[in-house]
Amino acid sequence: MDFLDLFDIVAKQTILQPRKYIRPQSCATGFTEDAIGLDSLDRVMTLTLLGEIYAVPPDVLDRAPRIDTIGDLKALLEREGLRIPGTVEEARNYLQ
Repeated sequence: MDFLDLFDIVAKQTILQPRKYIRPQSCATGFTEDAIGLDSLDRVMTLTLLGEIYAVPPDVLDRAPRIDTIGDLKALLEREGLRIPGTVEEARNYLQ
């Protein structure tokens, strides 16, 4: 599964100001407002929804180390998640 595609779908569902959103081009893209156009609330909402998809316990997300890049976010979800979706469609099913 392409994590960037999943990130894009989730971010577009959660962001409050879609005009500012910049789709990340790689996992090296910063998880910052300057890099992807998501303010702190948008980033928390995106992280929370991705945490639900990957079944990361909320307390783990609360004490997660600093997330500097999209790759750091992906690594956290894959390391701490109780499930790893194989496809974007599978991930979408976890949201319903």
